[in-house]
Amino acid sequence: MKSAGTKLSVSDRAKALIADSLLRIEFDAFVNEHVRRTMDALSLEYFPAVGGINNDEFAKRIESYESAVRDLQTILIVLIRWGDRDHMLQLEKILCRVVEVDKGGGGTVAWLRLNWYPVLALIYAGGITALSARRYEALHALFATPVRANQAVAGPGEKPVILSAVSAIRDIEEAFKLLPGHERHRYPRSEHHGNISTAKARLLY
Repeated sequence: MKSAGTKLSVSDRAKALIADSLLRIEFDAFVNEHVRRTMDALSLEYFPAVGGINNDEFAKRIESYESAVRDLQTILIVLIRWGDRDHMLQLEKILCRVVEVDKGGGGTVAWLRLNWYPVLALIYAGGITALSARRYEALHALFATPVRANQAVAGPGEKPVILSAVSAIRDIEEAFKLLPGHERHRYPRSEHHGNISTAKARLLY
């Protein structure tokens, strides 16, 4: 039991708010605040779309992206695992807002494409949770939420979020072999996503 004055973790706070239907407004504010923090952390100030690519820089960016979305992943997992039908609207909002982060209009193509990595990180963590908990409505939202991907690397117009993210990342799949331990993997990005997302989902159950 948490003692008075002890700060709750993001997971514990999310669970406490989502469990009480009278705290929906507070939960919505909690989600919005973490979405805002995540969007700030993903700004071009920290992830410029310029510069060369090497093993160290690629691995550093992946680690920084994962750190930037970690709390939002936690909230997403809690929302999918214990949320109701109304909470699926928040799930869609989270994805749409993260897609809206400015990814830059020019620069190194690989960095421009990698700017979609945080979206995929959220989809993977949420997808594994949705499958394990048989929350198929959430799985549909994770894949089919329409987003306006106006970046050239993802194609123009509105399309399902999973298609926008995958179309942006697929041409740099081989770059994920630069990550330690994935040099020989045939699908290094999927291996990396799967390992991290599964571990995180299990930890929160």
